[in-house]
Amino acid sequence: MRVVVNPLTRICSTLCRGAGGAPKVGSLIGHADRKLNEYAPALGRAGALPRAATERETMRIERIDLYQYRLPMVRPFVISSGPMTQGHGLFVALHSEGLVGWGECPTTPSPMYCPETTGTAWHIASEYLIPSMLGADIEETQDLEPYLGRVRGHHFCKGMFDMAAWDLVSKRDGLSMARKLAQPYPEGAKERVACGWAIGIQGIAETIAAIGAARERGFQR
Repeated sequence: MRVVVNPLTRICSTLCRGAGGAPKVGSLIGHADRKLNEYAPALGRAGALPRAATERETMRIERIDLYQYRLPMVRPFVISSGPMTQGHGLFVALHSEGLVGWGECPTTPSPMYCPETTGTAWHIASEYLIPSMLGADIEETQDLEPYLGRVRGHHFCKGMFDMAAWDLVSKRDGLSMARKLAQPYPEGAKERVACGWAIGIQGIAETIAAIGAARERGFQR
């Protein structure tokens, strides 16, 4: 079984097929010697990526890696239930024919913001979604729907796999994810898109200053 060290928390759990095709879960605690950007997907950039060597349209999900991360925030983010000082969540990596599709599930440790937490997402992903998807054949992202649809709710967790599938099929087709997502639309992918910045709960003066700083940086809302 191949184990990839998580450079964020130094904890990695890899779910893969063992002898006889039965899923096995292995974990390792160790020191990371690579930077996060060696693992991170190239998301959001318009433009072409190198086409995969294979021309097969159907892709078999051969391995799935699940990672938990915890990162300190640049500054505390305050919501009604209190300040948040760390970002939490999961990464998933779908492996097929030498390509890797990445997805993220940005959650919180407690159910104060939404019903899903890092713990529930890990449970649903590792115990239900990953075992059902291993060995599945997909041509496009909608082919994952039968597997995701078996679980009710847990949209953050399921969205992580949907994102990874988009990244995977985009790389197969030699496209950025932006261009892959824009294929149904005649105007194509945009080089820049409008986005907003959540500033959290602050005093009136601090809120006005934060809004001004965000506007200066190009955020539109």
